[in-house]
Amino acid sequence: MFDFCVVVVRMEHNLSQIIRKGIATRTVEANPFWSERPRNPEEAEVKLTIKVVEIKGKCPVYEVGNRIVLRDGYILDPGETDPVCMHSLASIFPYYVALSKGVGAKDLGLSRGDSEEAHVQCLDPCEITGGGTVPFEISIEKT
Repeated sequence: MFDFCVVVVRMEHNLSQIIRKGIATRTVEANPFWSERPRNPEEAEVKLTIKVVEIKGKCPVYEVGNRIVLRDGYILDPGETDPVCMHSLASIFPYYVALSKGVGAKDLGLSRGDSEEAHVQCLDPCEITGGGTVPFEISIEKT
């Protein structure tokens, strides 16, 4: 167990050095995986756009209209994505793969009527915490 702890500390130390030197940022920007990877020509690219539609209370991260963009259901597009609150991802994680694979928002219980868009919200109960609850609209686009 002690050896494992030493390895974790060394990994964290190396990661902080990489981030301080800016290597991680350059690596992400230079990584062509999300935009230039080989694609099956018969498959349409799926783009999920998760948009902030309202803020109840005060959210320190989001503003109305901010977006999180996922390509092919799991690749975060840094060029089209605004700042992301890690807490809000908990409400998105259970649904993003199903939506990108064509499961309808209505089938998942995430829409009203015949709406194609799914609706979720972050988990912060603003009435209790004094924070901000953020509802999101998830739209699916096939290109």
